[in-house]
Amino acid sequence: MSSVVRVPPELDAFLHLPNPQSLIIRGPPGSGKTMLSLALLEAFPGRRVYVSLRVTRGALLDQIPWLGRLPPGEVEIVDVASELDHVQWHVPPTGGTEAVLLHDDPLSGDAEEFLWLPSAVQAAWSLADPVRPTLVIFDSWDAIVDQYFERGVRPGDPIPSRNEIERKLLSRMSRGNITIILVLERDVPSVLDYHANGIVETFRQSVEGRLERWLGLPKLRGVSVGTDLYPFTLAHGKFSAITPSIPGERYRLEPPVADPKPEAPGVWPGSTDYAEGVGRLRPGELTMLELDSAVPREIPRVLIGPMLLHVLHTGGRAVLIPPPTIDPEDAYISLRHHIALETLNDEMRVLGAVTPAVDSRELDRMFVPAHRIGWTKAGPSVPVPEDPAFLHRAQDTDHTNLIVVYLSGLQALADSAGVTVSSGVLAGLQSAIFPQSRVHVIVVGRAGDPNLNLLGPVMETHLRVRCPHGRVFLNGHRPYLAPLVLSQQLSGEPYRLTPVL
Repeated sequence: MSSVVRVPPELDAFLHLPNPQSLIIRGPPGSGKTMLSLALLEAFPGRRVYVSLRVTRGALLDQIPWLGRLPPGEVEIVDVASELDHVQWHVPPTGGTEAVLLHDDPLSGDAEEFLWLPSAVQAAWSLADPVRPTLVIFDSWDAIVDQYFERGVRPGDPIPSRNEIERKLLSRMSRGNITIILVLERDVPSVLDYHANGIVETFRQSVEGRLERWLGLPKLRGVSVGTDLYPFTLAHGKFSAITPSIPGERYRLEPPVADPKPEAPGVWPGSTDYAEGVGRLRPGELTMLELDSAVPREIPRVLIGPMLLHVLHTGGRAVLIPPPTIDPEDAYISLRHHIALETLNDEMRVLGAVTPAVDSRELDRMFVPAHRIGWTKAGPSVPVPEDPAFLHRAQDTDHTNLIVVYLSGLQALADSAGVTVSSGVLAGLQSAIFPQSRVHVIVVGRAGDPNLNLLGPVMETHLRVRCPHGRVFLNGHRPYLAPLVLSQQLSGEPYRLTPVL
């Protein structure tokens, strides 16, 4: 399953390459460039220099508190927000010059080229460590260089162009043990692309009316790029990227975490992120999971399994109508690792069409005749009439029960009985299986199934599940939610839902 990491592993590997290196981060305003650059600053194994023209040092520490908690000398913040600097002020005087170079720089013959560089660059160079690797971030380089040429250049003036200044910058930094990161507001290619060792592009896109943040890695010299697209989040004031799941990986069912508020109304879904984002499972309501075609078939088990286990652990009962491709007995396999077989036999049933028909009488108010239905325990199949204790615990109002319905399995039942699925089928199921009891129904269907349109309007909760670029996204339509990405972390939770915002 996906995991949440501080920076993509490809960028972490780039930071550990032998210096010198140069990286461009570009994208439109508000796309997360600064937060990404600060994440790289935190991850770098050496001295770090952050040059900012957009915010003051005090404002930066207010916005990013962890910067101020780093050991003294580990990070230098160069605040040039209030300093004016123009290229005309850097015209070297005649008769030789002296540059403020790093200690005893043997390249003093290049002093004139050095003095052409903006003062922010000179200050950053003077702070580099002569022994350890140094990371220098210019945020934003566009702001620095635009101010530098703000007054314009008259024809014939002996002043270098922007391209020449950028070439001098990369040339100077390449002579030290330095990795340089240039944050650009331009989201289009430039001449710098050919000179830099790496390029990161941040962008935002709208999917189903929801904003998603992504970064691309079109170029990283010296690094094997396994994944070139990452969704990321800026939640809690920190940049975090989300890795893709491993191809062929089996998604495991994990047990629920304990309900922190057992007295709260509704069934605990087993996951803190689900409870906070979507809510609890309320009796008498219905939840729909609409799956895109690319979503792995194990994903409903990951999401619904903790809910099912919690219901069974707390004394409720559950009924599952699986897809027709799933053998009813197989539906118990993953549950047996987390719950006693005796509890499964007492509190859970799987409903599915079988051949040959079971000789049994018709269930009251059931939407299909019982003689076309296989009703199983975790052991051998048994006819419905021999299971009255499970079906008719009508006075059991202390616990909420759960019905999980796959629409393909529901359609198979209807086809087996020669009837048509109607909008009232879910109410009929509740009444037939759990009369006068509290019930929550979860419906699982694939996008394009006509029964989705039939049953969708009666759902109180509707989650659209997508799988772009190997990540599982949950888009809440009812309730309306920012995109959530399914992942696993070492937190004790069965899964995490990370907001991509």
